[in-house]
Amino acid sequence: MEEVRPLNLRYTPRAIQQLDAIRTYLHLRNERAVIRVGAHIHKACGQLARHPHSGRPEGPRGIRAISVPRYPYVILYRILGSPPAEIEVLGVFHTALGARKI
Repeated sequence: MEEVRPLNLRYTPRAIQQLDAIRTYLHLRNERAVIRVGAHIHKACGQLARHPHSGRPEGPRGIRAISVPRYPYVILYRILGSPPAEIEVLGVFHTALGARKI
């Protein structure tokens, strides 16, 4: 059986800002949570690299969403290329805040 090569992940500047904001928020409240939550977000993004269609369709322009297990975060992304060549992470949102327009 042939091994599936993970797709490249690319984060938009907005997604990077959101991840930094999550890290800062958690660091101020519970330093250990930064590691736990960060690991789960990282793992969810890794899943996308191996299984790009695992997220649910979410609105226009091919945007998809995947939930971060155990934590109230959603990752918005889109698959670029045909056949899929790259995953573009558009944003990471706390579910209580809802996704802003992308």
